[in-house]
Amino acid sequence: MRGTQYLHPYMKQKADELVSSCEKSGLKIKITDTWRTKAEQNNIPSTNTQVGYPYSYHCWGIAFDICRNDGKEAYYDVDGFFAKVGKIANSIGLDWGGNLWTDFIDKPHFQTSNFGTPKQLIKKYGTPEKFKATWGRVETPKQPIKKSENYHKVQAQFKLGDATMAYLAEFKYSEALFEAFLTKKPLSEDTKKYVLSYKFGKDVLDRVYGG
Repeated sequence: MRGTQYLHPYMKQKADELVSSCEKSGLKIKITDTWRTKAEQNNIPSTNTQVGYPYSYHCWGIAFDICRNDGKEAYYDVDGFFAKVGKIANSIGLDWGGNLWTDFIDKPHFQTSNFGTPKQLIKKYGTPEKFKATWGRVETPKQPIKKSENYHKVQAQFKLGDATMAYLAEFKYSEALFEAFLTKKPLSEDTKKYVLSYKFGKDVLDRVYGG
């Protein structure tokens, strides 16, 4: 068994958070598996995994497995133990193998897709080893964009693309920005500067306020 120190720093923090959150809810769990080598992944029986190296999130250090740690059989689940853990995992931003796929149930498994799928990681880094070499820089994954009601209104009313909306949503006061767009309220100099720093910023302002 490898501990959470073998995970990507972001995933280690999430794994430790899950253990702590479960403890507070009376659910004692133990991390049983984290990062896997090529040989380890390829030696897992096909009945226990869907993929070989490097298509498992374990190979990239962004997945881990657990078992019970409360004195009962490690994978005893008549009491719905793993679904309770899975609900907590989902609430802190982790994917749970118990509801992640329709054709394969893996209740002890947890991962994050915030860095992309293995195919996307391969395209970006080539190998898990090269991805691991970036960990010292602690690459933090982008959090999902919060698409509020005003976000959708602005996009629909001014016909702005997803990339443009993503840029606007990253602004510290994005909700105030969206509200200003919808009410035609003049922007502060700092807000206007932020919008204009985007390559299509002038076009955005022309659409909203008339060019």
